[in-house]
Amino acid sequence: MESITARLRHFWSGRTQVHAPVVFRRRTFPYGAENISMRSLPMTQRLDVQLKDIEDKKVIGDDYVPSLILDDSPYTLPSLFGCRTFLLNGLLLANSSNMTLDELLEIDPEDIVEKSSPAADDVFATAQYFASQTNGELPIHYGDPQGPFSVAASVMGSGIYTSMYDRPDDVKRFLEIITEVVILFYKRQREAMRPAEAIPVHLMPYIWRPPGTGFALSEDNLAVISPTAFREFVLPCLKRARDAFGGDMILHSCGDCTHQFQEIADTDWIAGYHLSQTPISAMSDVLARNGKLILSYNGWANQDAFLSYAAEMRAKGVPHLMQVCAVGNELPTLQIELDRSRSFLAALRKEEERSAGV
Repeated sequence: MESITARLRHFWSGRTQVHAPVVFRRRTFPYGAENISMRSLPMTQRLDVQLKDIEDKKVIGDDYVPSLILDDSPYTLPSLFGCRTFLLNGLLLANSSNMTLDELLEIDPEDIVEKSSPAADDVFATAQYFASQTNGELPIHYGDPQGPFSVAASVMGSGIYTSMYDRPDDVKRFLEIITEVVILFYKRQREAMRPAEAIPVHLMPYIWRPPGTGFALSEDNLAVISPTAFREFVLPCLKRARDAFGGDMILHSCGDCTHQFQEIADTDWIAGYHLSQTPISAMSDVLARNGKLILSYNGWANQDAFLSYAAEMRAKGVPHLMQVCAVGNELPTLQIELDRSRSFLAALRKEEERSAGV
């Protein structure tokens, strides 16, 4: 375990190394189950299946640090602003709030963090349960932390985009309110996790990061706003959150965010970006050139494609964390899944050593 955490410390500090960190992420449910939200499972089962997953993964030998995933929904914070959450086909979703922008501007951040909602109550109760049942010995990842603009888009729906033109100052004020809610909510979540170590990275991959070195936030709507809007409405809130949490920030967004890369590259306190649907070539050409870390999430069908990707990243000099998702419904048994992961990892390590002349 010490060699794994040492490799991860090197990665987060931006130092080069022969072996890039790799984590194989299995579906954290009993084998054969549908890919459903953990929220649809009883709290006791959420813990049981994750403990089994940790035990199964011991044979792979990747850079996974055993840890627990607290939450997998982006709608916990919106539920505090009046969004009604509901389960649909096993996934936790939410409707937009019925509150007007004027009503939202009257919200006191401290009051709303103390407000009860089924989704928020579940997060705090689960954090306490996981920590108590494991005696605080397993680290716990923060629940899916959404950034202020992502929360605002869930709360206001499409109205956020028109209001950015019609009432820009009010939107900025609402985003400031949400930012304070984000900070207070995750500080409260941290307290609920004690005495367990809190891991400030929730992204795929669920990867260990040294405490106190930074935080990760999702802004899942960057693909549909302009770089000017990103700079004017989003970055000031992310900066405020980053200052409150300390360290640097890792940013995630769904969709192709190529048009935002120059802003991200020019922002010194954003240390890296987590790949979703964005073309990897664009990420490596803009972000890596500016010293940003790249975290990638990939499902691989064959070993050749896996090694080709790894070779491309090394050739570009990209400091990156690669997660390989070797899971699929086509895999008939857990053992085949684990054997494939081990094969991929062995091939990668051999190729890395060959390239480095080791």
